[in-house]
Amino acid sequence: MKKLFAIVAVATLLFACSDEKGNDNNPNNQGGPSSDYTMPISIDGNFADWDALDAGKVAVATLPEGPVKYDALKTLKVYADEYFIYAYIEFDDTALVDKEMVPAHFYINTDNNPLTGGGDALWIDCDADHLFEGFIYDQGSMCSYDPNVYAWHGFDNEPDWLWGAEEEAVLFSGVGMSKGAGKVDENGVGAYEFSFIIDLLPFELADTFTVGVGIQQNWDSVGMLPCNLTSTDDPEGSAEKLVVTIDK
Repeated sequence: MKKLFAIVAVATLLFACSDEKGNDNNPNNQGGPSSDYTMPISIDGNFADWDALDAGKVAVATLPEGPVKYDALKTLKVYADEYFIYAYIEFDDTALVDKEMVPAHFYINTDNNPLTGGGDALWIDCDADHLFEGFIYDQGSMCSYDPNVYAWHGFDNEPDWLWGAEEEAVLFSGVGMSKGAGKVDENGVGAYEFSFIIDLLPFELADTFTVGVGIQQNWDSVGMLPCNLTSTDDPEGSAEKLVVTIDK
């Protein structure tokens, strides 16, 4: 994928859920969670709280055993409630040789409409309406995931983005909590979690949506989930994106 614009961090989003009622870029904004809301996932690099979630409400994709096209991503989990989208990935940290900049892409079919959007050839349902682009490593260190958001610009149900000066403009930036966190264990397995504030997303979000995630080296994919095994008939190992239903 062509290199996109640099990330613009917006620190005020850490507190925006409770007081961002006037954001013109925010069609979803309903004023944030109530005062008695407790975040089910703390973005702190400690992942035990994922195990406390109702497993039936967490969407999970894992790397299948056998030949795959991009194998650096091992696990993807996504959970959403009325206020946040939470995501967790496990990856082979030894595959990330260049840690000066490790892009992570979050493709999302926001309207749950299979006839609009595009995405990547790895996914059968090529219908992502928006692309989130941030980094999990920056200048050699694990960093916060605070992405730019791009609206799909291309032909519906095709994988190729149509690039141009207007299309490269950032639709929105700083929708993350500015608090993505992770760690790497002694076996070289990396884990990372991040979240988005739904009220600050620059689009309407359907109660059910689909997600695909990829990580890159030098703007080339090295890990993507969900995926299937490659074969003579399907050298891409194409899969459907992960289905997520908001827990209300």
